[in-house]
Amino acid sequence: MSKKSASNSQVFISYAHEDLASVQRLYEDLTKYSVNVWFDKVSMSPGLWKPQIDRAISRSRFFIICLSESALRKTGDEPGFQDLELQQAYEIARVQDPNNFTIIPIRFEDCGRGDHRLSVFQQYDLFNDWQEVVNRLVKWLGGNPPQEESHNNSLMDLTDEEKLLEGLSGKALVFFYAQEYESLVKTVETILLLKPKNSDALGLKALALEGLGCSMEALEIFDQALTHDPSNISVLTSKAVSLAEQGENEEALEIVDKALSLSPSNVSALWLKSGLLRKLNQHKRAVEVLDKALVVDPNHTEVMLTKGIILAQLKQFKDALEVVNQALIIDPDNLKLKELKKIVIVALEKNNK
Repeated sequence: MSKKSASNSQVFISYAHEDLASVQRLYEDLTKYSVNVWFDKVSMSPGLWKPQIDRAISRSRFFIICLSESALRKTGDEPGFQDLELQQAYEIARVQDPNNFTIIPIRFEDCGRGDHRLSVFQQYDLFNDWQEVVNRLVKWLGGNPPQEESHNNSLMDLTDEEKLLEGLSGKALVFFYAQEYESLVKTVETILLLKPKNSDALGLKALALEGLGCSMEALEIFDQALTHDPSNISVLTSKAVSLAEQGENEEALEIVDKALSLSPSNVSALWLKSGLLRKLNQHKRAVEVLDKALVVDPNHTEVMLTKGIILAQLKQFKDALEVVNQALIIDPDNLKLKELKKIVIVALEKNNK
């Protein structure tokens, strides 16, 4: 039996140090359900760090890379991750054979780089429903989940081609988050050799081309993706963002409305629509759209932040302050909310003089 066989699949967890508490919780949840996890705080022996990491990754079947604002925060112009140890582990993982090694990006929060535009292949967002996502991860990683979920395959259920696609897909997503767009294009083109009509892969290729500054070519690829799947919400919204970045706000709004006709409760599309309406100086309509988003997700602090900003622009400072205070109850450490609150309070004081 191969050292990376599915029956004894080691899982390596890589993370930014700011996320240690969340990673500790994830490790405990996975091991509770018999997943074989290599976690440095538990598995590391005395001695040099890097050789142990190299050896552990090479013996692993899965590489979980934990994403957050801390992990994605940039310190310079080079692609990659801020945390040195996360970056070093990622460098080792990225050269592993995707036939026998699957990179799984998971997110602890709705972190940036435009990922709200992605329809991902195997994305695990722990901030949505921690236990439900852990259950899916456990089965995928070969553990014993508390509830069997027939819609969620394990590694053993897949063909060799499907396993390869999963490995390539995870690697592609991490290339996107690391802003390694040339590597992303190459990886997605390999996926497209296997699945030439995969609209998600085409959409990801278009985003990579955008990152390389090829905006017109990216729009062509978005259109190609929509030819294969006209109802792909992420491709529709991604194309809308691309058009908006080129100043084509009205055309972008038409595309977002098409996406919302297919998925009226899509918070990302509603949020995008509000931004387009702001650009078109339709601020009151933008607030109405944000209110629809908050009906779907009342605790979405970024939507609440946007609403607070627009209300402040409309000089509705009391309403803006109320929204900001509600958001701060949910996310008391949010610096953007704190800064907006200061601005709104100053504006209120000026109005009351």
